[in-house]
Amino acid sequence: MEELYETGNIDLQIIFVPGSGDELRMKTIRHIMAIAAKDNPEMTKKALDDWYLAEKKDYAAFAVKCPMNGELKVQEANIQSMLS
Repeated sequence: MEELYETGNIDLQIIFVPGSGDELRMKTIRHIMAIAAKDNPEMTKKALDDWYLAEKKDYAAFAVKCPMNGELKVQEANIQSMLS
């Protein structure tokens, strides 16, 4: 899929399913959405790889590797609209 995307043969959209009250899941979704909002496809791809290819899902290590500040709070409204 990655090769098809990079050659322009397909478009991809990632849809996150927040919910179930899992705070780790919510933090991760918020963080990845904040990175994607920067509109830098390479940064977004790297962040997705850093999270999804990691053997152990360690949000604290991920957050250090991909720092975001106030951008995380901005994503809260987007998450709430997904839940509605």
